[in-house]
Amino acid sequence: MHLYHKGICYDKEENYKIVMFVMIKIMEIETTKLNKVVLYLFNSINKVIMTYNS
Repeated sequence: MHLYHKGICYDKEENYKIVMFVMIKIMEIETTKLNKVVLYLFNSINKVIMTYNS
């Protein structure tokens, strides 16, 4: 069963698939673009954490 809330999936298997897909795609990216992707992911995760804590 998938449970979505604010774009976050609470199904552990689905999250595992998403994380693995993102990791594979990140490894394929050139270094210059990788910095932008990492910054975007960091900001996205930070935004979710700040929303969760408030």
